Amino acid sequence: MRPRHIGNASLVSSAETLGLYIYDLSNTSAAVFCSCLMHSDNTIAFCEPDQRVSLSAVDAQTPPVYTDDPLIPKQWGLQALGVQTPWSRHIVGYQGVRVCLMDSGIDLSHPDLQQNLYSNPGEVPGNGIDDDGNGIVDDVHGAAFLNGQKSNDINDQNGHGTLVAGVIGATTNNGIGIAGVSWNVSMMACRFMDASGQGQLSDAVSCYDYCLTQRAHIIHNSWGSAEFSQALSVAFQALSNRDVLVVTSAGNDGADTDTVYHYPSGFSAMYKTVLSVGAIDQSLALASLSNYGAKTVQLSAPGISIEGLALGGQYVVESGTSFAAPAVTAMAVMLYGYLKLNHSINIDTQNVATLIADAILNGTSPYPDTSYTGKTAQGFAYLPGSLTSLDAGLAAVNYQTTAIGGAVGVVVGIVIGLVAMFFIMLLAFYLYVRYQKSRSPIDEQAASLDRN
Repeated sequence: MRPRHIGNASLVSSAETLGLYIYDLSNTSAAVFCSCLMHSDNTIAFCEPDQRVSLSAVDAQTPPVYTDDPLIPKQWGLQALGVQTPWSRHIVGYQGVRVCLMDSGIDLSHPDLQQNLYSNPGEVPGNGIDDDGNGIVDDVHGAAFLNGQKSNDINDQNGHGTLVAGVIGATTNNGIGIAGVSWNVSMMACRFMDASGQGQLSDAVSCYDYCLTQRAHIIHNSWGSAEFSQALSVAFQALSNRDVLVVTSAGNDGADTDTVYHYPSGFSAMYKTVLSVGAIDQSLALASLSNYGAKTVQLSAPGISIEGLALGGQYVVESGTSFAAPAVTAMAVMLYGYLKLNHSINIDTQNVATLIADAILNGTSPYPDTSYTGKTAQGFAYLPGSLTSLDAGLAAVNYQTTAIGGAVGVVVGIVIGLVAMFFIMLLAFYLYVRYQKSRSPIDEQAASLDRN
């Protein structure tokens, strides 16, 4: 544990799982503090100033608000993703898949979200006690980390996080609003963005730490920054080591992020379990606002004029890679559920996230306009293709296991055969020796005479 005070700097929070500590430098220079700290303590790997990050959304081009009308005919993205066939096969997600939404929070009162909220099994709701001992009282549906302070207040004051949550898992077949891509999921919120859609990178790191302690299968990020951070890099190394799938928005600058960097999406070039998602429009072309990059943007998904949830139980239309990325997160939930429910695979085992990420990428559809080919590592997200790819991946694993098992069987069979042959020859020799010893002299003479 680091000291609470170093000079004029005070420890405000820590991400113990990641080994990171955040100090308040209100009364001192970050450059001076870091320089002194690094020279005085050789156990510290790095020291860097905090950063402001922002959400990956653009102003709505179509602002009408809807109330009780079923909006699925307006959700063009569902058809582009190809959800109809999986839905008809009852591949609709799984409540046991935990998704941690790092965003502006969730509108807990929205009627289209009630069914798919995560409940922390270590907490007793409303008893005013920190039952699971993580320093946050009643973090039933998630936690908030704002300006170094932690609480259970995940109520969305911006609307961005609520819209993202709705794309992933709005309640389906309830006669109101929109349909989530995945009908079943457990969504927890880690709120680190304020009402203006801004947040601190140090609070984001605390969120990653929290998501890990809650054993999230998927961590969703619809936000970004142009600045690299060593602390963020440490967090992503830990996420990769834990085999957590991370989905990020590519950003809305219309820029090539292979050369103009964007984080955390840029980590997708380093880790197989990180997917950076750009946005396509209704023509299935890469949207002009979307960032791109053959190395740093893996695929795209519907992100223009997306029907979504708004604060106060309402609905809104928005655009941005922020709302493309959650479609991919929802697809991942459905693939995790498919492994669990259709193949009885333990989704908490190592390398499942890699298997899911590969299936999503290998199952993409190419852009109809070939001029967009190569703008992203793969084409746009397509759920039937990803399911087919996942089945192929499972078959490959089973085939390898069978082939190894067959080879082992052949080797064992040969060894057993050789051992058996050795003992048979040994027994034959023994019986021959016994027979020779038991022959009388007359027999030997007769035998000799017979040979003459």
